[in-house]
Amino acid sequence: MNRYGAKSFVVAIAVLLSTIGFRVASKGMDSETSTTTVLNVKDFAAMGDGKTDDSIAFNNALKGLGERGGGTLLVPSGKYVVGDLKIGSGTILKGMGVPRPILVKSPQAKNILDLTGEVIGAQRHGVHNVTIESVTLRGRSVEDGFKEHVHNINAMGVKTLVIHNVVFEAFQGDGLYLGSGFSATDPVAHNSEVVVSDSEFRGVNSENRNGISIIDCDGCIIEHNSFNDLSRADMPGPIDIEPNRLEDTVRNIIIRNNTIKGTNGAAGVSIALRTGVFHQPPDHITIEYNSIENAKIGIRIVRAYMASTQGEKIGVNIRHNTLRGTGRPVLIDGTSGITVANNVFSDSPSSVGIGCNSRSGFSFTGNRLERIGSESGSGIQLCGELSLISFQGNTFIDTGSKTTDSSAIYFISGVMNGISIVNNTFSSPHHVTRSAMRLAKTAKFGDRKPIWAGNILKDGIQQEALQ
Repeated sequence: MNRYGAKSFVVAIAVLLSTIGFRVASKGMDSETSTTTVLNVKDFAAMGDGKTDDSIAFNNALKGLGERGGGTLLVPSGKYVVGDLKIGSGTILKGMGVPRPILVKSPQAKNILDLTGEVIGAQRHGVHNVTIESVTLRGRSVEDGFKEHVHNINAMGVKTLVIHNVVFEAFQGDGLYLGSGFSATDPVAHNSEVVVSDSEFRGVNSENRNGISIIDCDGCIIEHNSFNDLSRADMPGPIDIEPNRLEDTVRNIIIRNNTIKGTNGAAGVSIALRTGVFHQPPDHITIEYNSIENAKIGIRIVRAYMASTQGEKIGVNIRHNTLRGTGRPVLIDGTSGITVANNVFSDSPSSVGIGCNSRSGFSFTGNRLERIGSESGSGIQLCGELSLISFQGNTFIDTGSKTTDSSAIYFISGVMNGISIVNNTFSSPHHVTRSAMRLAKTAKFGDRKPIWAGNILKDGIQQEALQ
């Protein structure tokens, strides 16, 4: 078990149960599928020698569990070459021994573990009550390179999935893919009640798509995981929330206490939403207490804007994160209703950005921005027809680029209404920041004039006139 240990695992499950309200028996599974059956894959002639394809042995063992209504499959130490293992409901796949067992994807397989259920009568029947624990899942990105739709775990329509103390390595597509169908014509298969905890995602050579892709999930907790060496430059990054269809659901998602160190992808955590009106608007997405370093963008929330989406808010809270050495700490574009609170952003050449397709309802509270915007010239940049933007209780230190127009907050273009700048502290001990707020010639304040109150200016920083 890794450094977070069993206690964190128990806490994660307890939080998930209380947050989402699972129906579970005292042993952690629905009583209808709970079973005491325990099988060992070695008893089914699995070799674990790193050469023999052990897929048949695993599938026979998994079939045996299915015939008994579920149970536990023990996997002793060894290196097992396998592929497309169909995991049924009520299954616990658990590694044992030191070193932990490694499941290596066979060259011809699409995935290592298949949690996509069965299609019966044009409907996907997903699996439920599945636990994957204490194994390493190793893909073939080193041998075969990038393959976007080849994953270490592929899940669709799954309910109550726990992944704990698992190492994902060298995945070609994603480490974990939570999808809703194989094509746009498939009926949507929703995922729900998923916990991924105390696991490691090692891209190895960055020839992969994402560590975790959340295409569809209602009730996901992603916590205490580490992500390293991930994602090609044209891919989203370590954690990607990206519903492909307006029928997909991304709600009640918690991304918490994860460590991301380095990614070539677009962002450490990315939320990318398509145009149109979702059947269920994305909501209750919390990104908190994460540490992100060396990413192009720390946290990105983007949506292609259309008139039909105007006024549709998504509920995203970004709070208590530490972002250091990212190209840009946060980028928000094409959305409304985002809260950014109590984060620490430091040492980024580009500003926190609110893009020109965004609309209203942004709150920046209690954040610390230090040495942000050394190339872009400001700590936060905003553009577009923006309204109801609040900056309260933030601390700006040495933001900007030490030029005459260097600023903490810069309004680039568009009409700004209902801007509130209250109780912030602006300082620049190295005399980098010239003004607290700057308004470009292409921007103006509308009928609702900005509120400026209770702010503290230090080190010769000027307020700049409110035009």
